[in-house]
Parts: sequence; C-alpha cells; structure tokens
Amino acid sequence: MRARRHPRLIPILTCLLAVALTPLTAGARPAERNPDEQREMLVRLLGDKGLQLDRRILDPIGDDVPHQLVLIADLPRVRSLVRVRAVAALALYPTPTTRRYLVGILTGHGNVGTELGTRLRRQALRSLGAGFGSDAVDDILAHRRDRAPAIRMSVAKALRDASDPRVVPLLEQWLGAEPDLTVRAAIDDAISYLRGR
Repeated sequence: MRARRHPRLIPILTCLLAVALTPLTAGARPAERNPDEQREMLVRLLGDKGLQLDRRILDPIGDDVPHQLVLIADLPRVRSLVRVRAVAALALYPTPTTRRYLVGILTGHGNVGTELGTRLRRQALRSLGAGFGSDAVDDILAHRRDRAPAIRMSVAKALRDASDPRVVPLLEQWLGAEPDLTVRAAIDDAISYLRGR
C-alpha cells in the first residue's frame, strides 16, 4: 500500500527548512540576523502560497519580526499578497504597537476606496479580532457603517473572531438594519457562532 501524500505540507516544510537551514549571512543565527535580513526572509516566506501563519515559523527568523511585518505591510514595492499576509501575521503579535498600526490601516486615507486598501483594511479588521479579542471590539465596531459592503462583512467576521458574546445584541440589531445580503449572512454567522460559545 502506498503512503498518501499531503501536497499542502510540502511548501510549509520547505519554508521551515529554508528558515532553519539557510540564513542570509553565513553562520548567522536568528538572534544575530540584522533587520534587513529578517525583512528579506519574511518577504520570501510570506510569498509562499502554501504558508500557514504560525509563530513557530515566524519567531525563528529573529527578534524584530513584528516591526518588520509592519514595514513589509507598508512597502509599495512588495507584492500585495505579501503585504496583506504581513497584516494577517500581526494578529500573532498582539502588542500596543501592532494594535495602533492595525487601527491606523483602517483609517488611513490612502487605504479607503482602493482595491489594495480594501484588502488591507479587511485583513486589519480580522487581525484585530483574532489577535486582540474583546479588547478590540470598539475598534472593529467603529467601521460597521462603512460604505463598502466588503468592509462591513469583515467587521462582522472580525467580531466573530473576537469571540466576545457580549456583542450578540448589537449584531442582532445590526442584522435588522443591514441592506446587503452578503453582509447579513456574515452577521448571522457571527451571531450563531457567538451564541454557541
């Protein structure tokens, strides 16, 4: 009997090996990598389509990972997939600095009304919910009346990610007033999930 292969596991293992075995400078250990080296490694890692974000993969890169993720998310020359993933990875590093940065993405004028800006804002909402939980509920709720349905849908999903059942009455009230069907579906899903907690 042949062993079954797991095609999604191969890129992840490749990335882990690359991080562990091939530092950018000969003999450098993670703590010795300078910020530029850490940023280069993160850009390569975040560009892997099979990547599952996990601190066990990111932490060995070095001691400046959260700061480098913020820089990557702001770099216009970096592919949009990598920038959005950098914002997603910030959920793994819930600090006051990363929270301020994520909130800043939501209100940044350069992000409102553009395709990439919408993607970054949607991910920032999800990262706030997943990384900061109930502490970020007010930051998330501030965008429930956004003109873009995609942002409102991400608000509902972020509230689900935050796992704070105290928002259920507010979600129920919002559900009755929300005109967009896709947003209503996300709100309904959040309500069902939070009621089950």
